[in-house]
Amino acid sequence: MNPIIIALATMLAVAPAAWADEDQKDQPRKGEIRVDDLPKPIPELLQKIQQLSKKIEPEISKLGSKLGEELTLTVKKLCDELRCQEQPDSK
Repeated sequence: MNPIIIALATMLAVAPAAWADEDQKDQPRKGEIRVDDLPKPIPELLQKIQQLSKKIEPEISKLGSKLGEELTLTVKKLCDELRCQEQPDSK
């Protein structure tokens, strides 16, 4: 029975702090800026940057994938060459 009473007391003690946090979420903190508070051109520029980012990201992924494939192939060729050099000529 004691653990239940302790748990209830703890919840009652923490509840006002949780409610206060919810009220403060709606208000910007000191030194915090929301996008809506910025001058009009800035949110528009942010939106354009996000649009460009969506276009560029797939291209970057393709280049990264191709680079990875080329590096794998190059490493394989180098390993094959090293194996050939390590084997003595059997002539």
